Order: sequence, then C-alpha cells, then structure tokens
Amino acid sequence: MKKASFDGVLCFGGEDWWYHNHGHIDLQMMREFSNRVPVLYINSLGMRIPKASQNSAFLKRIIRKLKSISKGYIRIRNNFSVLSLLSIPGYNQTLFIKNLMIWTIKQSIKKSGMKNPIIWVALPSCEFLLDSIPNQLVLYQRTDRFETEDDVDYNKARKLDLDLKKKADLTIFCTRHVFNEEKHECKEVLFLDHGVDYIDFKKAGDMRQKPVELQVEGIKKIIGFVGGLDPITIDQNLIIEIVKALPEYLFYFVGHDNFEGNWCNFDNALFLGKKPYSEVAKYMAAADVLIMPWLNNEWIKACNPIKLKEYLAIGRPVVTTYFQELDYYKNLVSIANSPEEFIFTLKNARSSDELIKAQRDRVEKETWKNKNSEVENLIIKLIIKKGESLES
Repeated sequence: MKKASFDGVLCFGGEDWWYHNHGHIDLQMMREFSNRVPVLYINSLGMRIPKASQNSAFLKRIIRKLKSISKGYIRIRNNFSVLSLLSIPGYNQTLFIKNLMIWTIKQSIKKSGMKNPIIWVALPSCEFLLDSIPNQLVLYQRTDRFETEDDVDYNKARKLDLDLKKKADLTIFCTRHVFNEEKHECKEVLFLDHGVDYIDFKKAGDMRQKPVELQVEGIKKIIGFVGGLDPITIDQNLIIEIVKALPEYLFYFVGHDNFEGNWCNFDNALFLGKKPYSEVAKYMAAADVLIMPWLNNEWIKACNPIKLKEYLAIGRPVVTTYFQELDYYKNLVSIANSPEEFIFTLKNARSSDELIKAQRDRVEKETWKNKNSEVENLIIKLIIKKGESLES
C-alpha cells in the first residue's frame, strides 16, 4: 500500500474565531490537526442575512463582523492561522467579491505553508468557492440543520447542503438522528460523536474552584448553564419560570445572551457573558447542578450538544429537556420537560460517587485527540483510494 499524507487543512469554519466560543467541533478538530500539519481557519461566511428590523442585534452583528474582517490574515500560533474574508451576505457570488475571495484564500494558503490541503467545510455557504481551490479531499461536517435557523432561506440552504454532499469525498455527521436520515445523500459517510477535553474538565470538577461572581452567601444550590443563549435553542419561558420559582437558588449563565432586553430580571439570576474557553470548565465546576433548558424544535431534534460530554466529565447532576441523543446517556442525566418537572428535579438533584464515576466512564475515551485520529485514519484511506482510481 502506498504511503499517503496531506500537507495541511483549510477549514471553512462554522464560527468566527474572534467572537465565538472555541469549543465547537471544527475548532477542536483544527486544534488537533495543527499539532501535525498547518491549519488555515477561515471565519464563517454565514448563512443568515441580518435584518435592520432587528435593531440592536442587527447593529451588534454588523459591527462585530466588520471588526473581524478588518483583521484579515493572522497567525495565531505555530501551524494555526485565521483568515477573515471580505464577505457581504447576498453578494458573495458576484464576480468581483468571489474572485477577491479566491485570490485571498490562495495567498493565505501559501503563507500557511500548504500547497494541496484537505478542505474541511463546516458551513456550506462556501460551496461556490471549492472548485477554484486546489485540494486532495473535501470533507463536509454536517453538524446542525442550519437551514432551520431564523433568517435562512430553507430551500437555498438545503440545496447547498445537497450540492456539497455530492461534492464532498466524506460527509461527517455528529448526530445519529441526522446521520440515519441523510446518509443516503452522500458518497462516503462517517458518524463522529463529539469529543471532550476530558482531563481538563475532570480536573476542574475535582478542584471545584468558585469564581468570585458566584461567591454568594445564603444560597441553597447553585445552578449553572454554559453556552450561548439563542432564541433558536433556548426555552426562554422555562428559564424564567424556574428562576422565579426558586429564589433561594442561584442561577448563572455563561455565554452570549442573544435575547432582547432584560428578559430574566431576578436577583438570583446572573448573566456573566462569554468567557474564554480555557475558563469554561472552571465555571461549569462551580455548579451544584448543570442544566440544558432546550426548546422542542427541529434544531434541537437534530442536536448533539458538546456541553453534554463536558458536563459529564465535570461530574455534576444534569437536568435537561429531552432530545434524541439522550437515548445514549440513560441514567446519567435527569430529563424534565415542563417547568414543574424541572423545578421538582432541581430540588431533588443529588450527586454521588457512583453517579460521578458512571458519568466520567461514559466520556473518558471520547477525547478530541481520539476523534481526530479516527478522522485522520479515514482521510489517509480516502487519499489512497482516490489516487488508485485516478491511476486506473
């Protein structure tokens, strides 16, 4: 068998390095790849077109994207660079902007020390660029059903998804539900469950340092949520009901709050904003109970939240609304689907050595390093297979 290799990875990311959480799968996998080869991470081109009617949210999104674009190409560390392209939603496929993007990408590939990289796609809005960029393979990460997001044209987004599946040498699914429904649309498929930085989260759970913001006297329990507060994922009314019903509990939320106004104005609710990924484990570990108050919609039906494995590695009781991926975590979390159930379950949530051991045993081997090795082994096989088919 011929020896196969690749000289780098070009990733069209699903997030923006400069203002999103660094815990997402594409960024985690790129971190692991950069231990061996150069990585160029291109900040998300986005699927949604901001609307001026969104007022402050519209301005916030425009300003942060302009700040990102102004940074251009930056080497973050050895073998890892980030590129922000000039991107105008709705106009990216015009001849001038498309050619400018292609030229900028090719120049950045050279700066990063690559010639013929693997292309990793986390969001298919870049599909129109792929034929113009030399590559050995195209991998498509089908994580979420982005076409169900607000402000996204469902039919256009779904067409991009299908076109990319036909173009990709490998489509990687992270949710069993989506994998089972869509695998027939792809050339090659892989189900890749999300990973976790297990050692870091376990260590934080054992140390249980309490950040200064959470050092509050006279509190019965501390209830924590870490992640973005987004209208498409979070049950806003559920949070309001449980916070209001349990004034003796302290609720804290770490992550961007994308709801309008002061929507949960209670003394026992703290909104701490986004924290660096390096501090996420510490904030999770401060909780007596960790929660996931999801909506019941198509987005959540197709989700497999990374924070679930992080919560389990921390080793705390977890209370969550139901989503299908929980079928693979029975007896490790508590499910509550109404405010009344949630309140009752929070009151009765208790940890134990047996529960902590079971939670951690479930995720101990699910590290990002192991996930990356699994993908890399398959990449090598596909490179060999592709080379043999070209020679025959």
